[in-house]
Amino acid sequence: MAATSPTHGGPKLTRRDLLRQMGFAAITFWLPARWALALSPGTDPEASEKTLRALVDTLLPGNGAFPSASALGVDRSILSAAESNTGLAKLISAGCRWLDQAAHSTGEGAFFELAAPVRASIIAAAERSARRSLPRVLFSSTRDLAFRYYYASPESWRPLSYAGPPQPSGFAGHDRAPDESA
Repeated sequence: MAATSPTHGGPKLTRRDLLRQMGFAAITFWLPARWALALSPGTDPEASEKTLRALVDTLLPGNGAFPSASALGVDRSILSAAESNTGLAKLISAGCRWLDQAAHSTGEGAFFELAAPVRASIIAAAERSARRSLPRVLFSSTRDLAFRYYYASPESWRPLSYAGPPQPSGFAGHDRAPDESA
């Protein structure tokens, strides 16, 4: 016989039932995402590396003053992070396959072989895709990681005339009183 709630008169929800329902909800939403990101057999790691390099260079192409993302090793940093994070590794693998499929649908070659404007249009389509879709998750995750690794590199600071963080050395002049004329 189920216990009843004193305030509602219906069956009482136990902690065990609540945890069970939460587990079912997690499986319902988590597993399909994991299955969608599963590695497929025959994935060419070298092609994925080239595709990832083209992706980060499209996001952070560089110019005369700023280096490109791949020049700062952003693609290698992301791949290094993926070595210890199987979810990220699967996302990169599945995402690079998606980028290459999108590139082939344009009638051209692989993603890394496309001209920069065509790559940018594919990335823009990924950005506009459904919130939890593979293209959108790939775009968001890769963009966040690319910006983090790019701006963590001191080489990206030089064109900004940024000398770096004040710590651990401290702020210049921290031992003097503020200038009264300012």
